[in-house]
Amino acid sequence: MPRFEYRLDDAAQNYPVAYYYEAMDDIEAAMRFICDYFVKDGKTYLKTASAVEPPLFVMYVEEVPEDAGEDGNVKNQAIPGAIAVEVREYQEGAVTYPLIHQFGFASQVQAFTHLLADTMLLFGQEWEKTSTEIDEDRRAYVYYCQKAKG
Repeated sequence: MPRFEYRLDDAAQNYPVAYYYEAMDDIEAAMRFICDYFVKDGKTYLKTASAVEPPLFVMYVEEVPEDAGEDGNVKNQAIPGAIAVEVREYQEGAVTYPLIHQFGFASQVQAFTHLLADTMLLFGQEWEKTSTEIDEDRRAYVYYCQKAKG
């Protein structure tokens, strides 16, 4: 299994490694590659690029300022033995994003397909994806979306 690295997108510092994982399977690496945001240790990072540098998977990120929101999501109770995917309503300028639904998937492939979807139908309402995130602090993937127009 290849190593996965999060590197700060800082050419002046030669792209320092912020976090790394010694062995990561291909599906988890792909799930992380499709996420626009990465949350760890109370900090939120925006993906600027991703790369495959055999035998490495690399995600380049820049820290998002604290006042940009994203820090107000309430921690939900973990689903034992499941991969959590939260669906949250994105609202411009908000500091919290209402939880619409929380999935607990038995497989990475199930979670991956939901994160890939451009739209999702929940409770009779169609939702359009705005971004996705992996929040390691809360041990969940997050699918941010808005009500579909039309």
